[in-house]
Amino acid sequence: MKTKIFLLTKTDFASLDRSQQEEVYKDFYNLVYGVSIQMINDHSTAEDIVQEAFIKTIYNSPNIENEQQLIGWIRVVTKNLTLNIIRKNKKIRNQDDVECVINSDINKRDKPIEMKVEAKMLEENIAESMLEINSEYQNIIEAKWIDHKSNKEIAEEQNSTEGAIKQKLHRARKVLKKKMMKWGFQDE
Repeated sequence: MKTKIFLLTKTDFASLDRSQQEEVYKDFYNLVYGVSIQMINDHSTAEDIVQEAFIKTIYNSPNIENEQQLIGWIRVVTKNLTLNIIRKNKKIRNQDDVECVINSDINKRDKPIEMKVEAKMLEENIAESMLEINSEYQNIIEAKWIDHKSNKEIAEEQNSTEGAIKQKLHRARKVLKKKMMKWGFQDE
């Protein structure tokens, strides 16, 4: 499927005639709306995200010579904008992206294949990033999100206090997020 999205980086968008602008926006909307709505489940917020991603693409897109690479970059931008909105509005339980992936069922039948692949890739990136952090942080993250233990249970196992466990968990998340930045994840 050939789209007109590539015109966003190859021309001055304002110089396009109105019908071309509408076609480009329609292609862009069709490309990214589904990504956002599946994550946020709110039509008006998803449309706001589409518009923000569109503006970001017009003014900040990288110098890409391949339309497929541009489309990939646009999807990542849209996903990151959506995640930022989710974090800011706290519409989903107060959990980090890492927690959501660790706790999610990647093979749910109602998810489109693209979402399954992205979730699987994210899970692999988390696993690889986990290998790069110290073992104390690995253990506490695994106890919390893989073994589903409470802070109290972890504190008892480690002969520590709940407050100390909360602090270590916070630090472990921070270190893991920093490691995941290399995979293109953004944290604001």
